[in-house]
Amino acid sequence: MFATDRDLLILEPMLFHDVRWPSQRLMHGHCTVNQTALALDSMDINFEEAQVQAGGVITVGDTPLEVVSRLDPKKLMVSRVRPADRAAIPAGSFVGDCIVTSFAAQLDQVYRTMLRMAGLSVQDAFAVLNAEDARTANALGALALIFLAASNGAGTEHPHAQRAALYQKRFEAECERLTLVLDTNADGSADTSRRLTGGPMLRG
Repeated sequence: MFATDRDLLILEPMLFHDVRWPSQRLMHGHCTVNQTALALDSMDINFEEAQVQAGGVITVGDTPLEVVSRLDPKKLMVSRVRPADRAAIPAGSFVGDCIVTSFAAQLDQVYRTMLRMAGLSVQDAFAVLNAEDARTANALGALALIFLAASNGAGTEHPHAQRAALYQKRFEAECERLTLVLDTNADGSADTSRRLTGGPMLRG
């Protein structure tokens, strides 16, 4: 995928508080946070078993934190919300219930859609040299799917439905400007590029 859960958190700081589906919960427990260190005190399963890794989001009480790295099965390095090029931002010291939810399914669906729009398969994804440029579009598309599902057919006036429509428009605009630079023969140099075409259509 071009984006991860932490990219969704940057765009929607309350997402992991407002939208929680049991089917996409990886684990929950109780933990202690000390600046950029997070340690589990109790849990249903540990971070390794839950496959919690860099780019994920863990919510402690009402505070969402980026997972910078998994240090061992019960410890993480974490950060408050930050730009991708900044060092980890200390979160302070506190304890609380923690939960890890992932929207990887929605991110992956949009990722595959974007590849198809560029005439690529998942197996061809290795050829994309500017994956970082596609990060925003992947995140915007995933948010459109998430809020569409969260509106649960409540009608176009529902706040989640309106956010879904907003993110769909932003996703389409980002795709229109995006060009993927490719190294199709794996020699380390760009040899072609692809625009995303075909009119992106996302469904929950």
